[in-house]
Amino acid sequence: YMAPEVALSKPYGTGCDVYSFALVFWEMLALTEPYAGMDINAHLNLVVKRGVRPRVDASWPPRLRVLLERGWNESAKDRPPMASATNILRGEVARARDGDQTGLEHCRRRSTFVLRKGSFSFAKSNAKL
Repeated sequence: YMAPEVALSKPYGTGCDVYSFALVFWEMLALTEPYAGMDINAHLNLVVKRGVRPRVDASWPPRLRVLLERGWNESAKDRPPMASATNILRGEVARARDGDQTGLEHCRRRSTFVLRKGSFSFAKSNAKL
């Protein structure tokens, strides 16, 4: 999901990733696409230019509702950093576990495999299947 500033070819930073995260997270919570059935022209007019966002369900935990609404804020500078989102999500997981934070400190996984130019061919690896 592209942040409005990216869609409008304006300068952007990491806030655009927070925007995308908020929409993907909303989709996970709602179990539906945020703008299903909306054509590209309607999306440009309503979402990008007028700031329409999906409805946040009142039954969702308050901190998650705030995270979503701040995450897709029209102003990139008003979106929280991903570190804040991570802390909120950790807190919600701990709350769901009756305060148990076991394993939550190991939340960052770093890739140990790096593709090098010319070292990987999808067609070649697919042939082995």
